[in-house]
Amino acid sequence: MDNNKLSEITNSQYLPANNNDNNTVKDKKYIIDSKQQGNNDSKKLENHEIKISQLKQEQLSSIISKLIKNCQLAKLTPPKQVTVEDINKDHYWYSNDFDNIGGSASKLQYTDFLTHLATAKTSTNNNLKVAFLVGESSILSSAPELAQNCDLIIIVDFDIFLLKHIDLMIDSFASCSSEADEDEYFKNLHQTTTDVMSIPDRINVTTNDLQRTHKNAKEGLKEFYAFSSEERFQQVKHALSTTPVVTIKMDLFDQESMKSLADILKQEQAEITAVNLTNALEYTEPFFNSFDYQGNQSINSIHANIKNLPINENATCFSSNLLVHNRKSTVSTPDQLWQNTDNSIYQRIIELHPNKSWLEIFENACIEYAKETDINSNYDKLIYTLLMLKNKENINELQLNHDEILTIVANKLPENKQGHVLSWINSVFTTAAD
Repeated sequence: MDNNKLSEITNSQYLPANNNDNNTVKDKKYIIDSKQQGNNDSKKLENHEIKISQLKQEQLSSIISKLIKNCQLAKLTPPKQVTVEDINKDHYWYSNDFDNIGGSASKLQYTDFLTHLATAKTSTNNNLKVAFLVGESSILSSAPELAQNCDLIIIVDFDIFLLKHIDLMIDSFASCSSEADEDEYFKNLHQTTTDVMSIPDRINVTTNDLQRTHKNAKEGLKEFYAFSSEERFQQVKHALSTTPVVTIKMDLFDQESMKSLADILKQEQAEITAVNLTNALEYTEPFFNSFDYQGNQSINSIHANIKNLPINENATCFSSNLLVHNRKSTVSTPDQLWQNTDNSIYQRIIELHPNKSWLEIFENACIEYAKETDINSNYDKLIYTLLMLKNKENINELQLNHDEILTIVANKLPENKQGHVLSWINSVFTTAAD
């Protein structure tokens, strides 16, 4: 794609229409009430705001151009360019992180994420602020709070059909004039999605499915819902008109594509200040319940890929647990998120091996790993996880079992795999010694 065409796509499909108008483009997070300032100070502040805004518009244009070149943007992907994986999967058209879906044992509150964002203290530096969202993330209804904290919204998912639906949702919303347009808007949106996404003999999208999942999300969002009032509607309208939303087909387990995204953001000195992972981190345990996630699932890989993103230390992070009986969601800082993830993985390992000591679980993992023909396997990752998380839980116990651990490795694993595991063991004990 030539540079002129690239620039045309970037400006027309993603950046706000008024991005070259210095009189109207002002960074929403840096505007200060001029009534509280003297005239000269007020003028200086206004000029400063315009310069900041111009700089961020240049950064936005550069980032989006790089995303077009290096990632699979849903808006630029013809609907019929699909794979078997695209077709044979569930399509989560609307977020399901709500109590009304989980039942009496559920403590799912996506609205907590929005409440936290509404009062979050955004980083005070001038770096471009980015939201990183997985899935639909109630994007219409979330837009005001996201725009308050971010200059760019990136939505990723492995489902190209869902991403196409999100693009249609946002583009169609621009034609609405008031909250009274709700019924007609969703009627037309769902019909368009059905027409565009349905491929004879391959996939069948129904308006009933769209309407049902939308109804659940609407009830769960409550006052945050985009059409809950005229005031809320106008807030959403303004947020989407000033903050670009880019949808990218991406597998969170794909290290190469995730690294490419991280590199682009780092090159432009952008930082992620809002994160919605929904329940993506639950898919870090392939050997637990034999989930088949496009054939390349491994313990901690999704954890590491996301952690490599330039996430601000004070970012607002949302995650949920949907694959367990007691469903719940959490709003946290990145550090708390990683700690909670480590704890949940470790506890899941223990739960699935009742009445077994840590050493017995470790030995069994080594026995199974010895049977594998590939040095990199699920049991390879299980052993790594057992060692690393045991280190965090109780390094003293691990040190007491040092000799027994080495004996298990020597007796249960072939030499080529022994070296692999021994390097981790040495790393664990070196870290502990520090």
